[in-house]
Parts: sequence; C-alpha cells; structure tokens
Amino acid sequence: MHERVAVEAYRRATAGPEPGGSDRIHEALDRLSTAAELTVTGKRLVAELRYELKAVDA
Repeated sequence: MHERVAVEAYRRATAGPEPGGSDRIHEALDRLSTAAELTVTGKRLVAELRYELKAVDA
C-alpha cells in the first residue's frame, strides 16, 4: 500500500496526475490507517500524507 502512494506521487512529479490517481491514494491510505500492524509513527505518517494530499488538491 505504501507503494501506491509512492507511485502516484512519482507520476505526479514526472508526468502529471493519472486519472483516478487521487482515489487510489486515498484508498491506500484508508487501508493503511486500519492495518493492525500500523505503529503510532505509522499513524502519524498516514495523517501527514493525508495533510499533504489536501495541500496539493488531491
């Protein structure tokens, strides 16, 4: 799931957003945020990624 966020961020940085990319990022973050293995630091990272996505209008 981390990969989905990273791949879409890379695509945006190099070629522009792909249709549906924002939806895939939000879906991946939703899955990450509910993962049983997610640590406190991981939860903070997910929250920061969501904040950054809002900042770029995703």
